[in-house]
Amino acid sequence: MCYTFRMEEREIKFDPEVFEIEGTVLKKYKGSYNYVEIPEGVTEIGERAFYHVYCVDGVKIPETVTKVGRLAFCHCHKLKSIIFPKSVTEIGDSQFYRCHSLKSITILGNVKVIGFEFFMACHWLTSVTLPDSVEEIGQRAFFLCDELKRFTLPSSLKIIGKEAFTGSGLTSIYIPSTVEKIEKCAFSGCDNLPRISCEAKQKPEGWEEYWIDEPPWAGKTKALWGSKKKK
Repeated sequence: MCYTFRMEEREIKFDPEVFEIEGTVLKKYKGSYNYVEIPEGVTEIGERAFYHVYCVDGVKIPETVTKVGRLAFCHCHKLKSIIFPKSVTEIGDSQFYRCHSLKSITILGNVKVIGFEFFMACHWLTSVTLPDSVEEIGQRAFFLCDELKRFTLPSSLKIIGKEAFTGSGLTSIYIPSTVEKIEKCAFSGCDNLPRISCEAKQKPEGWEEYWIDEPPWAGKTKALWGSKKKK
């Protein structure tokens, strides 16, 4: 059975046994398919819509979606990759918390915040593409992303939260001069990160004293001030 829902001249066709949709909000995925195409016309993926859905390894998000609620894909253990289209401008916290199989993500829209525990414990994450609209990377956003070796910070970035990259597999990173604030232990436990290249010529006032790590581990990773970004 397929339902058609009309809202402000927009039609959403969906199977009620697979999707729970209220208005234009996808409230819950109820199916058992590995690959899911979210119906055209949906404007929001609601909080916990795919929470603990173990079967899904791929999702196609239509360009009608503008917002994704917090925890929407949390604990999707088989999800491997996902692309957020240009239409998406807001993505909630803990979005991919413990998505153990996630390897690749691309965000194309004008998203400003990568929030709290956004990718926490995504152990196999290797490829992250963020738009040059992101201004903040939140607390523990990349916590325990073991396989994330390289990552390009957006040129729009202003804030890096507490323990944002703690325990990640980073081997190198470049911090642009746009970054005004870095909270405590943002790069703690990054055992494969010998140095951090910083465009700033000295530590900005808004960066915590122990922005890399705290004693007795402070000093293990060095900051290289006045660095130029490699082309």
